[in-house]
Amino acid sequence: MTDTIVKPEGQAIEQRKPTISERFMQDVEKQFLAEMGDGPKFSAFQKKLVQHMYLKVDASLKAQEDKRQQKGRGGTEYAWNTVDRQKLALDTVHIVSLGLDPLISNHVHPVFYFNGRKEKYDVQLQVGYMGRDYIARQHAVEPPIAITYELVYDSDNFKALPRSSEREVEGYEFEITKPFDRGTIIGGFGYIQYADPKKNRLVLVTQRDFKRSQGASKSDFWQKNDVEMHLKTVYHRVASKVQLDPAKVNSAAFAALSTDDPMTAEEEVDEEARTNANREVMDFDDERTIDAEPVGSSAPDPQPSSSDAARPPQGSEQPSVEFPEEPGF
Repeated sequence: MTDTIVKPEGQAIEQRKPTISERFMQDVEKQFLAEMGDGPKFSAFQKKLVQHMYLKVDASLKAQEDKRQQKGRGGTEYAWNTVDRQKLALDTVHIVSLGLDPLISNHVHPVFYFNGRKEKYDVQLQVGYMGRDYIARQHAVEPPIAITYELVYDSDNFKALPRSSEREVEGYEFEITKPFDRGTIIGGFGYIQYADPKKNRLVLVTQRDFKRSQGASKSDFWQKNDVEMHLKTVYHRVASKVQLDPAKVNSAAFAALSTDDPMTAEEEVDEEARTNANREVMDFDDERTIDAEPVGSSAPDPQPSSSDAARPPQGSEQPSVEFPEEPGF
């Protein structure tokens, strides 16, 4: 869509071309109509989220291009004309339909893969740990009234109380005995609470889960950000146990969400990203996890700086992965 610029008589009439942000909005609206048909209309709130996505991706592109130039790398420039905008628009529809706001910390992280076949960057919109928590609370079949996320240290007193013939509601006992010197992390848990307490679930996250998550990382980022990475693992594991409502989450958005790697690595660690670019992502679901997952809202927000280690999207050829820095919005 272009605007006509009227000039004085005798001068040529110019057509104003839409800006990149306007073209991005048009791309997303077209994909939204294609996905939704004559169903829900593209709301003003959703348009706002699309604008936020544009700002997020634009800032990430600029940050990545600055890195590329500073490090003297060759290859393709990070710019809007080197991005697969059609794929990005479609994925943005999925993110917008979930109500995620790219400018809220750890809701969404753009991750870049260079697709040699297209000679463009594919942008995977990785759902962060706070985004998953938001989805669990807003789009559940039965929304929980509270979700708690906690790490357990070797000085803490923790006892799991699974449902039994003598106990109708599963739960836990948890006491922090040395709040300022808790020692070593030995596990984690989440507690998902419902209006009907009999539906409460306790989710245990074991050392095995943490080691699997850390094993997907080849850098020393886990050692440098030990608490943040452990807690983010707990968030992802617990939030994934909340059953989502198909009436609230369309199948395409749900499929996009389910392909995200639930274990997180630092988005700013380029070396790790390149190392893991062509690795098969492990299935981190622990069969032995106690099926009693209570999750509550009392957990502290650690504001970790890391984000999910991404799985290369299908169809990408020899992807070169870049994890953009979090823009300071």
